[in-house]
Amino acid sequence: MSVVTHIFEFLQVHWTWMLLGTLATMVLSGLCFGVACLILVRLPQTYFSEPRQSVCRMRTQVPALHGLMIAIKNICGALILALGMVLAIPGVPGPGILIALLGLMLMDFPAKRRLEWLLVLNTGAFPLINQLRNRRGRAPLAPGTSLKTSAAVG
Repeated sequence: MSVVTHIFEFLQVHWTWMLLGTLATMVLSGLCFGVACLILVRLPQTYFSEPRQSVCRMRTQVPALHGLMIAIKNICGALILALGMVLAIPGVPGPGILIALLGLMLMDFPAKRRLEWLLVLNTGAFPLINQLRNRRGRAPLAPGTSLKTSAAVG
């Protein structure tokens, strides 16, 4: 039997599973894209231009619990970042760069904003994000001068 015959036999037997897999991929890709867009639209306008302000009361009230929450948040961010990297591979459906950016936003580490800004700037996503924000009636994200110079140098 030829390879083509084997392929047709496989498709005849497993067409329902392939259809369900295709539909699940389309739905999950749409959900990921929708959540990523929602978060990017809801970012404060000064997200890239101002240093991070910590308003966590748990830091002073329950320091051990605060450390645990930061660790859990970083682990979740790393998992979302890994998912974004997989989705960024050509041929894999989904908004890879946006999901990777969300994973980075969730994590806490030194120079996080600079890395986020470099990712947004070097992928050409910044004008697209501002266009999306404009369509939803939000002010465009404003990069700060320190981020602009660090992005130009790096």
